[in-house]
Order: sequence, then structure tokens, then C-alpha cells
Amino acid sequence: MPTIAEVEETIPEDLRDLVTVEMGDAPQGKYIIVRPKQYLHKNWQPVMDALNKKFGKLVEWVSLGKESHWRILISNAVTGSAADAARRIDNIISQLMQLKNDLAGNTR
Repeated sequence: MPTIAEVEETIPEDLRDLVTVEMGDAPQGKYIIVRPKQYLHKNWQPVMDALNKKFGKLVEWVSLGKESHWRILISNAVTGSAADAARRIDNIISQLMQLKNDLAGNTR
């Protein structure tokens, strides 16, 4: 899982003053946001290349005019291990069975 410090160190040293790095949230999950402080012009590609080289498919450029930024996925709201998902499903089933028994007047 990437950290802010790791992202900052990934950006070429001579370009670090041109961006801010911060945490961000979206409905899809948690991100590290890399926001240009100004129009980067020829400096955009070196930043993009460095982020892609280190973080690969976790990096996404979000084009929003003056609010454009990179976001690097930290945790996805819809992913997790299959074992975690199975445990959550088992827990829900147990709760539903208990509710069914309680409504029927039965106890375990």
C-alpha cells in the first residue's frame, strides 16, 4: 500500500515543489492525490512516468481542468480478500438464522 512519503520520494526531486501530495477519499476508495500547483507543461510527463513506473495500474490521471490531478489507489472500497468476504457472508448468514429463530420463537 503506497504512503504519502513514498509518493513524494517517487516524484523527481527537481519537480517536487510543483505538486502537493495529500490523502483523498472517493466513493470507490481511498487515494493519495498528487495535485499540480500550476500548469506543468513539459514537466507533466516526467511526473507521470515516475508515478507509473513505481505504482503502475494504481495511478490514474483525473482530467478536471484546473482541478486535474493524479490519484493513486490505496484501498478499494469494493475489493478485499476472498477469505474476508466469506467471513462477512458467514457472519450475515448467522445473524439471519438467529433472527429467523427469534421470530419463530425458537432459541439455539
